Amino acid sequence: SGYRQCVASELGIKYEDTVIQVRRSDNNAYVFPGPGGSFGTTGTTPQLVLAARELKQKILRYAVAPRTAKKAPGEPFFPGKKPEDLDIRESFIFEKANPGNKKSVGEVANHFWNTDPAIVHPAAGTLGELRSEGKPDPRLHFMARQAHFVEVEVDTETGLVSVTDMVCVNDVGHIFNPEGAMGQQYGGAIMGLGRSATEEKVYCPRTGVGLNWDHIGYSLPTMNDYPPIQCILHESHLGYSTYGACGIGENIGASVSAITSSAIHNATGRWLIDFPITPDKVLRALGKI
Repeated sequence: SGYRQCVASELGIKYEDTVIQVRRSDNNAYVFPGPGGSFGTTGTTPQLVLAARELKQKILRYAVAPRTAKKAPGEPFFPGKKPEDLDIRESFIFEKANPGNKKSVGEVANHFWNTDPAIVHPAAGTLGELRSEGKPDPRLHFMARQAHFVEVEVDTETGLVSVTDMVCVNDVGHIFNPEGAMGQQYGGAIMGLGRSATEEKVYCPRTGVGLNWDHIGYSLPTMNDYPPIQCILHESHLGYSTYGACGIGENIGASVSAITSSAIHNATGRWLIDFPITPDKVLRALGKI
């Protein structure tokens, strides 16, 4: 969804007029991170911006050039005009000085798409970001501004730690897909709480063989294990990727994984930094065992 929104915005076409074609043999001019990975949005959208801008200029050039298609040769769609005299909005090419003079992108593209397809682009190399002036930059920078707040209750008799409230605030720079960003934020918080409280790989001390490498013995958290989390997204547009995006995902899990330690210290006066923080470790820190 974010990829399509990015392309639609740069081209000036409607979101529903975009499609994603995955793993074609002729689309390897750009190197994309996995769409579901931590660099999916920030690493791929700069290349999509370059491709979309190139395609837009190509469409505008054909809009002012004589039609050479065998089935329908003829005058240009915009006679006497130059590409810079035109623009694209809502999937229509229009004359800037006379917006009523317009043609659909589909009508223009149909005349050249079969003979000069727009799926081949100059290799862009590895892109990590776009500069403020919109030019690509191969360097890779990171920015993950976030603030997380957690409230816990500690049962000093059993050592059980219960999360009672949590607020997550993330500056994502620019939001491409609100629902996707919120899902990453909420899911990342749950993952972090699980790493903090229950997730632990157990090995046989004699053989080194993993004893709980399955979904039965390895305790993954679920949303039902914790109270509703208040998630807040902030757009500063100060990131290094497209439109100032900086991404969201792994940084939440990494931060929240350790934040419960501070909350437990606030409740008990004891620091626990051996994760996961299980009830026996809490009781040991309290001197109960």
